[in-house]
Amino acid sequence: PLPEAPTIRFSSDRFYAEVMILLENIWPIVSFFQGVNSVVNWEYPLWSSWVLFWFFMCCIWPHLIVILLQSWMIYYIIIKYAQQVSQNYHVIQPTNVGVPEYKTVPATKTRTKLSEEDRHKLGWKVKKLTNFVTKVGGLEGSLYRYQSYLIFFNSIFGKIYKTFDWTNPKMTKIALISLICFTSYCLLFPVQYIIILSGGYVLLMKTTPMMFLVWLIRGVYLSVILTKRGLPDAHRNMSSNLCNKSDPKLLNDEKHSSEEEAHSEVFHSEEK
Repeated sequence: PLPEAPTIRFSSDRFYAEVMILLENIWPIVSFFQGVNSVVNWEYPLWSSWVLFWFFMCCIWPHLIVILLQSWMIYYIIIKYAQQVSQNYHVIQPTNVGVPEYKTVPATKTRTKLSEEDRHKLGWKVKKLTNFVTKVGGLEGSLYRYQSYLIFFNSIFGKIYKTFDWTNPKMTKIALISLICFTSYCLLFPVQYIIILSGGYVLLMKTTPMMFLVWLIRGVYLSVILTKRGLPDAHRNMSSNLCNKSDPKLLNDEKHSSEEEAHSEVFHSEEK
């Protein structure tokens, strides 16, 4: 049996760190609504006019909403890649004017990585006070439950952000290529067919006809793959048989073996 995972106990530092991480995760949403407020108040007339133009375009052609969302996600991935490149390497220009070269120094060597709990600490005085209050007030159980909720939501936000911020380059490349392909499809072909197929599959995937159809398609696909894999063996067997038939030595051996079998049958019949 596998060993059970150790339970995470309540910690004031961990609770405070999870709250700070959650605020960092939801800050893009808050900044988006702040941007909406600035557009409504016409703080930047050019940007507000641009948003108004695309609003009318989306009302006329609703499929542009999907294209705009995908374009914004592609723009976000590109911006995150540029930020990662600028953080990993910083260019230092030398003081000597006669030397036209630049020295590239990786920033990862000079930067110390800290855990989230070490980065967000309450301090030993505040920690003692919070521990005393939680023990006296009997709040440890409820705070532990809230701490588990915070860890869960932060893990979900972290997985979503890691898909698009180049933390996992392979996953981000797959997401970027998929977005580019899907955006190109939406620009060339209507979107309602994909919506109809995806929505119909989601609504009908638990029904018996859809399960039978998926089973049938999977069986046909596997049979095609197996037949394709078996064709080389069949060709090899056929070619080996043809080679055997064309070889005169093998033909003579077969003739001798057949004659010996015939003589042995006649001999046994005479004995009987």
